[in-house]
Amino acid sequence: HFTPDPCWNLTPSSSFIDVGSGYGKVVLHAKLSAKVARAEGIEYVAARAQMAAAAQEELANGAHAFMTEKARELLRGEGCVLKEGDATKHGTFNFSHVYMYDKVFSDPTIALLAAQLNASPYRVLVSYQRIEVWRRLGLGHVVELGW
Repeated sequence: HFTPDPCWNLTPSSSFIDVGSGYGKVVLHAKLSAKVARAEGIEYVAARAQMAAAAQEELANGAHAFMTEKARELLRGEGCVLKEGDATKHGTFNFSHVYMYDKVFSDPTIALLAAQLNASPYRVLVSYQRIEVWRRLGLGHVVELGW
């Protein structure tokens, strides 16, 4: 019987990055639901990154009845960041949890991300690629836990 390590869970002491964060929904959910210490999204497409930042701003400072003041506070400041950028040039991912909906990532992109992940202290990588793809493209320290 397999028992997962509790350190794999998202908790208030976790740090979370979404590589290719699009409109920022997963980042906002990590911050609001799991209340992670730090939630960051990096999106290559400028228009998506701008829309994500605008949505975060509206939720943090708007008058939406479904947003409590505590929820608004969670979305403000350094603890929740949505930005435009090229994740393959990010450098080390200093996050406990790395998430990427990477089905559309090319092999060269995955290879660049694998090199960065090899130098990163993450505990959990959520990917939609088969583990064989990651291994073939250079990711070293990875163990498949779900399928």
